[in-house]
Amino acid sequence: MATVFAVLLWALATAIGLMIVVLVLPVHFSLRLASGAPVTAGAEIRLLAGLAPPIRIKRPCRSPESEPGRWHRRPKRRPARARKYGGAAAGRLVKAAPRALGRMIRKVHVERIEIDGDLGFGDPADTGEVFGWLMPLIHALPSRRVRLDLRPDFAGARVDLRAEAAFSFIPAALLPPLAALFWTAFGVRR
Repeated sequence: MATVFAVLLWALATAIGLMIVVLVLPVHFSLRLASGAPVTAGAEIRLLAGLAPPIRIKRPCRSPESEPGRWHRRPKRRPARARKYGGAAAGRLVKAAPRALGRMIRKVHVERIEIDGDLGFGDPADTGEVFGWLMPLIHALPSRRVRLDLRPDFAGARVDLRAEAAFSFIPAALLPPLAALFWTAFGVRR
């Protein structure tokens, strides 16, 4: 009986230790979006400071033209009567969410943002005007983390873009803003 209890205790200690390691080590998160004939989007999550195998999500985005029978317009919704979504606690949760979201965003570190591609409109004057507005933004980003490489295409209307973004965060750093959010919504009221 003592041996079974010791094994269960060691298994519990190991599980708690692994959870602490996962919460303390950074999580790397990257997004990819590419336009073209099939628009593709993908995401990759790497736990344990990038040492774990990646968890990949990749799928082509479908357009309404590719599946004509599947896409249809929804009928307009009639205005709903006043609804209560969980009472006062939900109202406090919604009211406190922007502040908590701002605190959580500060904990996310941008590793890189890259946008590369060719962009053109039907009229070369419109293409030149848009690139005239974009050039100060493109050349005003001295950071090595942000890279914009957009090229004008004056020949015709064309959008061929590829965007990548990589972020990292420590899950344990997100716990205090989440705890404050839930305490604001569901905590003791005087």
